[in-house]
Amino acid sequence: MFTWDMVIGTAIFLLAFANLLQLWQTSYDELRYSQTEYETNWLAETVSDQLVRTAGDPYNWRADNVNAFGLAEATESGKTVESRVLDGDKILHMVEMFQANYSTARNKLLGSSKYDVYMELSCLNSTYLKCLQGIPLQEASATVKCRNQNIHVNTY
Repeated sequence: MFTWDMVIGTAIFLLAFANLLQLWQTSYDELRYSQTEYETNWLAETVSDQLVRTAGDPYNWRADNVNAFGLAEATESGKTVESRVLDGDKILHMVEMFQANYSTARNKLLGSSKYDVYMELSCLNSTYLKCLQGIPLQEASATVKCRNQNIHVNTY
């Protein structure tokens, strides 16, 4: 039963099967990459929106009682939120939380520890954040004085 037709047919079948497996793996890898990219983009937009549009929970949170981060300024009663107007004290509390315990702060912000956090603060007008501008938090190792508070910036 051994013929050259059988050998050639088997070789063609194995080549076609190998090409199919390669195509399958490439498609799977591209799909996983696209899924991860979509998930990170969605998470970044959602978290950014949450930070600038909400006051957080509770509305006057501090590092010791935060349930959900939100940086928007709120009235004393917490009923009115100034969307996209950030509260400088909340920014300082959040920076201090990330410096004190990055893992816990990341989990409270993102809800999981699957991704790391990169955040850049930029001021469009003259606000109290001038003291933080231009300081890369990962590279600096100093104490920054901002609004009569000391922020300890450490290299990790």
